[in-house]
Amino acid sequence: MTQDLFVETILALKKQIRHDEKFSRKISKLFVDCQMIGYNNDVLIEQMVKVLIELTGDRCDWIGYYIWELDFGDEWLEGAVTVGGKDVKLQTPTDLWNLLQRERLAKN
Repeated sequence: MTQDLFVETILALKKQIRHDEKFSRKISKLFVDCQMIGYNNDVLIEQMVKVLIELTGDRCDWIGYYIWELDFGDEWLEGAVTVGGKDVKLQTPTDLWNLLQRERLAKN
């Protein structure tokens, strides 16, 4: 997997998730009592994350952490992520790619 494809895929996931969140907010206003609206991309999103983890060899689930815990880097704060006692910037898909490459090289 190339860096460009990785970054493009992360950005596409973010775009889809943001779209789904916006759609869910709007539809919940229309159907206040409706629990299930029949619109859910979770299965595809989870599978894409699994594919990214496999293709990058992400054994520590940095990808999941970046997406879910750091909200695609939007929640990253300086000092929040450390590896080997060193601060790691994890604010952009490129930052995530660089971390995964460092982890891969450290294992070899």
